[in-house]
Amino acid sequence: MRWKSAKLSLLALSVFLLIFGAVYLISELNGPQSKGVSVTSVPKTPSPTFSATNSTSRTPTAEPTRSESQTPIRSKEPKLEKTKKPKFTMTPTPTKSSTKQVVPVKFGNTIPINEIYPFPIVGKQIDPGYYHNSQGACDLLVYDKKGNEIFSEQSGIGQQVIIYLQAEDQVQNYCILKKGLPPIYQGENIPTGMHIINGDLKPGNYTTSNNCFYWITKGNSALDYTRGVTNDNDQRFASTASVAFSIGNINEAVFFHSGCGVITKVS
Repeated sequence: MRWKSAKLSLLALSVFLLIFGAVYLISELNGPQSKGVSVTSVPKTPSPTFSATNSTSRTPTAEPTRSESQTPIRSKEPKLEKTKKPKFTMTPTPTKSSTKQVVPVKFGNTIPINEIYPFPIVGKQIDPGYYHNSQGACDLLVYDKKGNEIFSEQSGIGQQVIIYLQAEDQVQNYCILKKGLPPIYQGENIPTGMHIINGDLKPGNYTTSNNCFYWITKGNSALDYTRGVTNDNDQRFASTASVAFSIGNINEAVFFHSGCGVITKVS
């Protein structure tokens, strides 16, 4: 009976050793779980990487990308006060002319030669009234305030020009003009060109040394005629050399052609 119980004890010990050995072997292969210790699995944390050139500086990690749904935050821009633009005054640069300069003063009884625009204006630089030239050839042009030509006269040497200038006329003259009518002509040496009856010519009988033409206003005043204003009543007459003809109406103008030669008042 004892032998049988000892045999059972030995068998039980052998089984216990086999089980213990198996458990020990399994625990060595599977880690601490096999030893009966409950271990919770913890994910391994990657160790930080260091730069090879500088052991103290870490390699920066990439910034997480921003999703498209995120709205960027805009900073408020400061309000700028509007500044007024400075005003600049343009000063015209005077241009130099190779010809004679216009005298910017009021003329007296004599208007010098002027061929530069802007032309002298009647009522500002020039007084209105009659003006004449009897000292030689002359080109004379008169414009209205809009710049339209209203009178043009080209006289030869020894030929007289008479013009009436009224307010706002503009004058371009290539000869010296004197204010007023010429002196009254007596006898011989009456120049060809423009004359005013009862002005520089007295009514009477006249002769010319050559056959020529002359014009006398009919129905218009001498003032209009000397401004280039004519009408169908202006008449042309033929003069025969040394044959007297009569002129005598009041406030008329007479124009003698340059081919008339010597004009003489005979009576």
